Amino acid sequence: YEQTGPVGYELREDGFAHETAPSREMSQEEKGNMWVRRPRDFMLAQSDWSQMPDSQLSAEKKAEWAAYRQQLRDMPSVYANIQDPSEIVPPTPPAK
Repeated sequence: YEQTGPVGYELREDGFAHETAPSREMSQEEKGNMWVRRPRDFMLAQSDWSQMPDSQLSAEKKAEWAAYRQQLRDMPSVYANIQDPSEIVPPTPPAK
């Protein structure tokens, strides 16, 4: 759920004040963006070095990293109907 209004506070039985706010269910697009695309974009950025012309990787290793990066780019279609972020199993990056 995503907060959609101002935050308030309520005193609960445990004796602590807890934040309260109106919420709504996220759309499928929002779930995809938050749970799939953002982390995927980060992993792509972290692996950009592997495709640079001056990387010290062998051609074979560079191809392994290219395949990994393609798996990352495929994630939005693989998880197009995601309902729970625990469903995501990101690809494993190759050894350096």
